[in-house]
Amino acid sequence: MKKIKNLLSIFRLAQRRPQVSMQNNQYRFAFTLAEVLITIGIIGVVAAMTLPTVINETRNKQHVVAFKKLYTNFSNAINLFKADEGCEGIDVATCIEGLGYGDNNCDAFAEVAQKMKYVAMADGGASTGS
Repeated sequence: MKKIKNLLSIFRLAQRRPQVSMQNNQYRFAFTLAEVLITIGIIGVVAAMTLPTVINETRNKQHVVAFKKLYTNFSNAINLFKADEGCEGIDVATCIEGLGYGDNNCDAFAEVAQKMKYVAMADGGASTGS
């Protein structure tokens, strides 16, 4: 009778715990291989669903930072051009008209491009370079 009670108590423990084994007269509780694999599978599915979103957000932030850097660089070049030509306090379009460039704004913006940090002038106009 005592053996049956022990077996029933072990069975009750097994219902509450994933794995029960007896070593050195002590009960050891552990997870089964199936439970571990299912947990790893769930973690893999969640990671596969979230990683593309994280990667896209990182790329979007990189594009925003690059645009802000280009905008700042271009704005600084315009301000340098206006300071060199004595057009401070007025907008760049009025400054270009007042300097006599007329409708040919390419020559004026070629001078602006020379003041930009990352633009090198080529024979045919502006080209990217260091």
